[in-house]
Amino acid sequence: MSALVSALLMLVILLKIGALFEQLPKAVLAVIILVNLQGIFAQVKDVPVLWSSDRIDLARQIPGVTIFSFSNPIYYANSDPYFSSVREVIQRGLEENACPTEGPAGQQTEGPQHCVILEFSGVSFMDSVAVNKLRTVEVAASEV
Repeated sequence: MSALVSALLMLVILLKIGALFEQLPKAVLAVIILVNLQGIFAQVKDVPVLWSSDRIDLARQIPGVTIFSFSNPIYYANSDPYFSSVREVIQRGLEENACPTEGPAGQQTEGPQHCVILEFSGVSFMDSVAVNKLRTVEVAASEV
């Protein structure tokens, strides 16, 4: 939402006082752009640090990726609500966080792509009911 407000504010500023920028040399305009891009350049510097320390934090910054973490044992009593929420996350991710991909020669693929990472590092146990439900979610997700 804040990005939309910022974009609309920039549009209004450019439309209302854009004529004042016509007189500025191109070098001055380039410096204004570079100063505004410093934040993006700082994020690019963080990629190697995040890659070596915590790849999950790095994946959270990539469009089209949703990380679903669970840190308890998954067994028959809690597997149904857990995997129902995983299905909801997959559906919501396709709607809100999808990343369009390009096929060979720059052609658009069938639809937006989305990656869901199930982070189970905190799961100490899964019973056979939970494993079967995980397989069912995986089959359902591959059909979407």
